[in-house]
Amino acid sequence: MAISTAAAGLLMILASYVQDAAIDDEALHAYKLGLVEDGAYQAVARRILDGELEVNGFGSGDRQVLRDVMRDADRDVRIIEEWSSRYLTEAISSKLWESAVRARSQILADHLSPLLPDDFELRIAELRFQQSFAKHVVSDRKLRDLLDLTPEQSKEIDAFCLGPGLTRDRVNQIVRGGGSVFVSQYVPGVSGGPKPENLSSVRVYRVLTDNQQELVRRVAGEPVEDGWLRYILDVEETERGDPERGSSER
Repeated sequence: MAISTAAAGLLMILASYVQDAAIDDEALHAYKLGLVEDGAYQAVARRILDGELEVNGFGSGDRQVLRDVMRDADRDVRIIEEWSSRYLTEAISSKLWESAVRARSQILADHLSPLLPDDFELRIAELRFQQSFAKHVVSDRKLRDLLDLTPEQSKEIDAFCLGPGLTRDRVNQIVRGGGSVFVSQYVPGVSGGPKPENLSSVRVYRVLTDNQQELVRRVAGEPVEDGWLRYILDVEETERGDPERGSSER
């Protein structure tokens, strides 16, 4: 039975609402926590020791203990790398080194987690997400599912993010094998834009729909100063105040 144009439009709106409603805070919370892995705690530890990251209640004694933990963990990784490369095959040595690096990250996580505020892990996840947003969209299956990218969006994103000869099928194969995908930089023809490491993220964000962009902002949290999201929000504010100027910056 045929339905009216108005009814068809209503069904599309309802379908969109159901899809958006399915992406609740719990799902986003779980996704964020899943980002806190690999070298996240090592990066956090170094930022704390370099004075780039302030943590309430984290005094000079805590910093010294953290410095000692990092020194011992780094030493163990170096020893394993040296001896395995000397006596084992390259393939086995490489896997042993990867295991040692993961163990070092876990040691730092075990040490830092009890000392950091409850919401600190989420902030770590948000920072990591903002730092490598374009790469996540290209190779993170969970994020791609959350965004529900259309084939057209995926094709457009891949076209300016993937290097020569790298196809979507090859990306999926690399990701399934635990590998990493290089994301190229997009260079716009305007001055005063974001830093080079943020250019791909800006272009990817602009391919997304309003609802998808809102989801990205929910995952990203507070924008990093001088980051791609801060740049996007500043441009949007300019567009609202001066539409002609805003459109010229795209």
